[in-house]
Amino acid sequence: DLLFYGTSQPGVWSSEMRCDPTAYALDVHSCDNKWGDSIFARKPDTGEAVWAYQFTPHDSWDYDAASENIPINSNDIPGHNKLLVHFNKNGFAYTFDRATGEVLSANQFVAEVNWASHIDLITGLPVVNDNKRVLEGKTTEKICPSVLGGKGWEPSAYSETTQLFYAPTFNLCSTLQTMKAEFISGAPYMGMSLNFVAPSDTSYASELIAWDAVRGVKKWGVKEMNHIYAGVLATAGILVFYATKKPEFKAIDATNGNLLFSTALECNTGVASVIRNYWAKRVRRRPCKADVKAWSLTPLKR
Repeated sequence: DLLFYGTSQPGVWSSEMRCDPTAYALDVHSCDNKWGDSIFARKPDTGEAVWAYQFTPHDSWDYDAASENIPINSNDIPGHNKLLVHFNKNGFAYTFDRATGEVLSANQFVAEVNWASHIDLITGLPVVNDNKRVLEGKTTEKICPSVLGGKGWEPSAYSETTQLFYAPTFNLCSTLQTMKAEFISGAPYMGMSLNFVAPSDTSYASELIAWDAVRGVKKWGVKEMNHIYAGVLATAGILVFYATKKPEFKAIDATNGNLLFSTALECNTGVASVIRNYWAKRVRRRPCKADVKAWSLTPLKR
């Protein structure tokens, strides 16, 4: 009986404003900025924290933990049948024992991750590439994933039928430069200048991936030239629905990603919401919300 939630990145974005570089040189963990970029497991009746885990200590890349945390049960990992899965902005997909917080796997789920080489499962810490740290007076080029993350707030979906997760991902990098920031009420307080830059593979903007969280591997992916900036819906009928910024609404086979249905949407700004599923007047409908808060309803016959 636990409640799971993620926390924002620490502010300001400039990590050196949050921690003296001299102190960091003496003890890197003095600058972890607990508990930003973290997940908490709490007892809902008392609020007691049972465990917590920080994904990206001393963050200067905007890798918050706003993504959803999805609990599943599995008998495929000996001694760990109650799992929790989280796709973090930092480009790694985490599978936890949700009772204890133990990290069982933390593998890269997008094509390009260069801010860290991997997650050390012994310490639970990322092995950071020092040349991708963002420091004052220096422009750090092409950090991947970008500040949008390998995956952002856009919710993934899980199918109990296929036992796979379906996650919308971004293929994008950032160039960052820190600067001194002063707090002015009502004004942005970031301490960071940023630009989006092209990834190594420019043949696609987003990829909808099918992820096996028990084994920590991607089974297949559907690449899109337009960003998938909305949540995913998986149904018991072995279908997966998603939308792109083209704007286009699609249905694919949940077992292999084959396209089954595609239609242009009436809105001209793309979809930026979770796709829902309900019946109205004996027709199944799947509404999705556009950027400009207009609704497009696409009726689909059963």
